[in-house]
Amino acid sequence: MKKAIFHSGLAALLVIASVVPLPAQDVRLPMRLEDVFAPVFLFVPATNGGSLITEPEGAVRFLFRTGPGHEGSGAFIYEDVSHDGGESWYLEQLSLDTGKGSRSEAAEVNPYSGEIYLMYTRGDGRLLRTYDHRTRWGAEKRLPFHVNFTTGSFIWLHEEESTGFHRMVAAVPAEGGVVSYYSDDDGDTWYGPSNLIFSSEFPGRWDNPAGSPQMVELESGKIWMLTRNSQDHLWECFSDDWGKSWSEPRPSRFIGVFSNVRLKRIPDGRLLIMWLNSMPRTGLTREGSFHNTARDVLHAAVSEDDGRSWIGFREVALGRRRHARVFSLFPAYDAGIHHQKFTVTKDNKVIVFTGQDDDSVGRESDHRQALIFDLGWLYESSRFTDFSRGYKDLSVFKLSADRWGKTNYYSRVLGATLLEHPTKPFQHVLQLGREPCDWVFNDQDGACWNFPSGKTGSLETRIRLREGFKGGLISLINCFYNPSDNGGEEAAMYVFDIPADGKINVATTLETERWYTVRLEWTGTRDAEIHACRVFIDGQQQAESLRLRNPAPDGICYVRFRSTAPEVDLAGFLVESIRSESGW
Repeated sequence: MKKAIFHSGLAALLVIASVVPLPAQDVRLPMRLEDVFAPVFLFVPATNGGSLITEPEGAVRFLFRTGPGHEGSGAFIYEDVSHDGGESWYLEQLSLDTGKGSRSEAAEVNPYSGEIYLMYTRGDGRLLRTYDHRTRWGAEKRLPFHVNFTTGSFIWLHEEESTGFHRMVAAVPAEGGVVSYYSDDDGDTWYGPSNLIFSSEFPGRWDNPAGSPQMVELESGKIWMLTRNSQDHLWECFSDDWGKSWSEPRPSRFIGVFSNVRLKRIPDGRLLIMWLNSMPRTGLTREGSFHNTARDVLHAAVSEDDGRSWIGFREVALGRRRHARVFSLFPAYDAGIHHQKFTVTKDNKVIVFTGQDDDSVGRESDHRQALIFDLGWLYESSRFTDFSRGYKDLSVFKLSADRWGKTNYYSRVLGATLLEHPTKPFQHVLQLGREPCDWVFNDQDGACWNFPSGKTGSLETRIRLREGFKGGLISLINCFYNPSDNGGEEAAMYVFDIPADGKINVATTLETERWYTVRLEWTGTRDAEIHACRVFIDGQQQAESLRLRNPAPDGICYVRFRSTAPEVDLAGFLVESIRSESGW
């Protein structure tokens, strides 16, 4: 193997003989770093794979390979690097040669030494680590397992072993699930595997027993692991013996199907999770692309109490082609908002690289994106929209009934559409109805809008039934369902139904061509006997509250508007604005 060369923040870039680095370019934030709050787009990453790390002095590095393969391959690892906390970037700098036949990588910074550890595959699993404050790489070590950024992870535990090192625990793929290995001598010797961690098959879905394992050591000393699978939730298990064995896996609190999860303890001690809090389209027959109907939104939440409660559940990124008929311009093995990785800087900015596309697309991808936001954004308790941003913070698509050609994708078309406001110049309203479309799964319009999660809270909206209206509803739910998928109403916490005649109850009937302010106030989301949702129309509380249909321990974070018209409804109803207030 050629000598491995690393470009540290303290030294000039070294180029391996006969290798010309890819063209570099500078990327800068469109604002000052201190002004970043809500997610801001940075640039398009070159690959689906790679690892994102922050060094103790603050440099942020995205390490990746550019060769063919779903997550990258080839001897050379490149880096997109920022030395100022994410404000400016230098792209595709040659960093390291790991030898011909290498593929994948998973990199982490040892929280005790500050050195970088890199696991990858070249025939067998391999491990490299830096020395002397990341100025040089040491000798390569063989691993008894394979790991890459999508199928494995590794952490260091608090307790220092007699060898002078902190125990390393790696969670990696195995036949039928996930296992762990551990090392007490800095990765020279590994013990394992542990018992197999897996979930059962979900009838009618792609069989994915466990994957993308993520671990954190809890304050109690237990290790907590989350894995993706075919079920409706990420699954969890625990280790009481520092990674030697694991408890029986079970569903966790986090909804999510077929998509990776990233879970980390950030430098100030909080836990941060990033995953796809979404469900696949209901009603599909058994085949292998359910996951391509559930990869349009990426979410994040933070915990201050070691995972007992979570704040946020906010959309960090939405797929840029979620409304497009041609969902992917380049046929790919997989495409969407999946494959996220994140790091947190010393300024409490979260940098996220996410999205999948064809290997050859590179930085022309319509699905991959790098973003930055402030951790404080997850703590917001309110949100408002009057649609002045267009569809940027909305999902309104309808999915095709069948996959697009021979690909894994489903075409999309706009459902709910933005129109000029009927009485206010330069403003827009959202219209929902039912227009015949024989190639979509459901031609009833729908719209989804995310807000900070609340165990208690309120949702206020202005609506107008148009002459000829044939039915609609407003529902409150804790995850993302495709906008026109009526499975979202079946799973919702609260549903406010508006029948075709506008009759809400004995005392209240909504007339057509008149604006109404509808306010929904929920008192809780756990117990149907004590929790309910009060309904106010133009400030008047209605006699009957909405009953809690399904519990949601972490609260509500989505409102869904949908037409329920049983036949063509070109009139439908209008939505002028939406405002949320959430309580933890």
